Amino acid sequence: MEEPEVEAFLLRIPLGNKLKALHLRTEDRNELVAELAKRSQGNALYCTYFAVSWNCGLRPAPGVAPLTLLGALPTSDGKLATYYEFLLGSLDVGGRLVGEVMGLIDFGITPEELREIFPVFQSRIDEILSQLGPILERTRGQGGLRIYHESFRRHLLEKAATPVRRSRCDPERRDCLA
Repeated sequence: MEEPEVEAFLLRIPLGNKLKALHLRTEDRNELVAELAKRSQGNALYCTYFAVSWNCGLRPAPGVAPLTLLGALPTSDGKLATYYEFLLGSLDVGGRLVGEVMGLIDFGITPEELREIFPVFQSRIDEILSQLGPILERTRGQGGLRIYHESFRRHLLEKAATPVRRSRCDPERRDCLA
């Protein structure tokens, strides 16, 4: 996406209204659009994720400069895996588990259902869903939430298929073999 496309995109999503409400100077707004275009490197899905992440960041900290928030997100390296790992890396073990399960199911699920599936995390489900917000969408017919794009599922499956190298220890010799 080039800068004019990013600008048009921002006008169609809630973040655009939030940015308008900040009454940014034209040059500051142009700098934000240019940075978003640069960071997404033409990838519309990455741009969407950035914009939603950015929008989530503007909620709890309205005094933080938008360019600062955008600067905290990883630059696209042409792989969505970088963003997914950034997002998953910001979660604790419970958040990762909920995110990974949501990434592997192909239907919407409600917060109440997640509380039933993960009773140990039930008090934190809303917080976890907020952290996963950039990659979630509301399902229309089924109700609930689901992962926005199937590339997250592919990322999880590819990651699960990658062998983890573990060392084995020989208890008799008390040394480890690679």
